[in-house]
Amino acid sequence: MLTGNRKFIQPTKLNEYNKKKQYMKEIYLISYDMAEGGNYEDLYGAIQAYGTWAHITDSLFAVVTEQSAKKIRENLVEYFPKGSRLFIVKSGTEAAWRNVMCSNKWLKEKL
Repeated sequence: MLTGNRKFIQPTKLNEYNKKKQYMKEIYLISYDMAEGGNYEDLYGAIQAYGTWAHITDSLFAVVTEQSAKKIRENLVEYFPKGSRLFIVKSGTEAAWRNVMCSNKWLKEKL
């Protein structure tokens, strides 16, 4: 049942809805500062293994996955030497950009 812009779910179907939702793919942004000695090719390979991805700026990727931000971090942390920084966040509902490395079309469709 829809009312305005909100979707209401009957309480008896809430558990079913939550189970489906947890398997939905989300967009995550991966930002990093690689410390000296890191291997970018290995990191890029690990990120590209997610299948649907975009290289947005020098140190920012987007991936589409069912995994959580914590799980993505666990998968990628081995590619960063000590002193590196890694930040992963689920994409929100609004974005703006200028002069990105990936396709504007990809960003418009995925973000």
